[in-house]
Amino acid sequence: MGIKSSNSIEIGAIQAPVSMLSAVENSNITAKESLKKERNKKLKNKPTKSDGQIYQAELMNPEDIVAPYQAVNNSLSVTNESVISVAYSTLETAQSPSLMSVTPFCTTLSIDTLYTLSNTVTGGAYCFHFQVPARSKTSVFLINQAVNNDMRLTLYRHEADNTLTNLGQSDNPGNGNEQIIALTEAGDYYWYMEAIDVDGSSFNFAAVVNNAIDDYELNDTPSLSTALPDRFNKITASMDSSSDIDYFNFTAVRGQDIRFLLNAEDGGDSDEWLFDYYNGSNWARLGTGGNDYVLNGIPVGYTLHVRVYPNASYTVNPNRNYQLSIGSTVRQLTYSSVEGENTVLRVPLSATYETTYLTTQAYRDLTWSVRLADSTGAALEGETVNFIYKLNG
Repeated sequence: MGIKSSNSIEIGAIQAPVSMLSAVENSNITAKESLKKERNKKLKNKPTKSDGQIYQAELMNPEDIVAPYQAVNNSLSVTNESVISVAYSTLETAQSPSLMSVTPFCTTLSIDTLYTLSNTVTGGAYCFHFQVPARSKTSVFLINQAVNNDMRLTLYRHEADNTLTNLGQSDNPGNGNEQIIALTEAGDYYWYMEAIDVDGSSFNFAAVVNNAIDDYELNDTPSLSTALPDRFNKITASMDSSSDIDYFNFTAVRGQDIRFLLNAEDGGDSDEWLFDYYNGSNWARLGTGGNDYVLNGIPVGYTLHVRVYPNASYTVNPNRNYQLSIGSTVRQLTYSSVEGENTVLRVPLSATYETTYLTTQAYRDLTWSVRLADSTGAALEGETVNFIYKLNG
């Protein structure tokens, strides 16, 4: 079974999820009507109610909810990344509805709150609505199932035209925990939980919404690693939670030398972040704060994988940025020129002290240009060159 990726008709546009709204593609049936048919078929009641008994647990810190189910390990494999298998979607649309612009199909619950659902029946489906107030990284999950129980979790987004978009489904075997992480815009969303094989025992579910995210999310697993362009890159990003892991990769398309290092953007202590690279079999720890690493003698097409994640000895500060520098490194200066205004009358080399008039002029503007190259001689973009000059006297 395992994780199923987003099951939509066409990625990148408003669409109806295949599993739930298959009739929409060839008819004028609205999402609400389709959802109602699906739920009535399974629950024999209205879509805004659930047969299960739900009660709200104490409001919790999102970190307390998610952190125990996240893990950093030493595998680059997508199939073994955390205690909870994770399905991801980065699907975004310009038509995302603003808050309060739609009528929810199901009972509304709060975000960042751990709920308990019990008295479920095999074959039943349980739908609940929640709102995301701003662009966020949202984690929805279903945990603590009893032995011999099996629930399936799907995350849907309610679009402005009353259709639904499937953002991912988690369907682990048996009573394994289910989790979906998605990049969500402000709008309306649904937990859709299907009882595959249950005995009515209680379980927990929640939606943790984190809007303290950087521009590179989602990149929390190797499969979602941010691929960086062929240049020297300077990435400014941050940790949005104690379970955040940022993956990046750079490919040496010419087999050129690669340079990489991690610093604090503000120039201060960088020990609050941990920095690893993948050595082919395991993740290996690197130093931060001025430790400069270079790989040379690598084959054409070699890809360097690195990751940044919080140091558990420090409190996570989403407002403090790290700077990851990674890419082709400078090996050659192939051109250099310094030029001034073309209106300046220079004193000729042939002039002597006997020359009657020696006009003294100075440049007001200087244009300094250089061309840098990597270890293969290819022009290099993204590096910084400092121009140092000294005044006499």
